[in-house]
Amino acid sequence: YLFGDHHVVVENFNDETIDAVLEFSGPVNAEKTLVLPAEGNVELAGAGGELRFSKITPRTLVVIEY
Repeated sequence: YLFGDHHVVVENFNDETIDAVLEFSGPVNAEKTLVLPAEGNVELAGAGGELRFSKITPRTLVVIEY
């Protein structure tokens, strides 16, 4: 989901861990601002115009500010 001009939400609705990739039109710097539930986990890495979300735990929502 896109929220405002500089936030995106990625959510794992599955019952198993997933990886995801978002591609932007140019370079992007991003940081996690919220992970729900509190015990949820995700690894975030970025290079150029790409954000890689690794090991998003099941039923987890991640908010990114870029």
